[in-house]
Amino acid sequence: MRLMFQRYLELGSVNRLVKYKIVTSALP
Repeated sequence: MRLMFQRYLELGSVNRLVKYKIVTSALP
């Protein structure tokens, strides 16, 4: 159960980083 939660947090942080990169690359 804890492993699943930790994996979920890792995926969430990765998604946040990807979104941040997309937003920053979209800006001039």
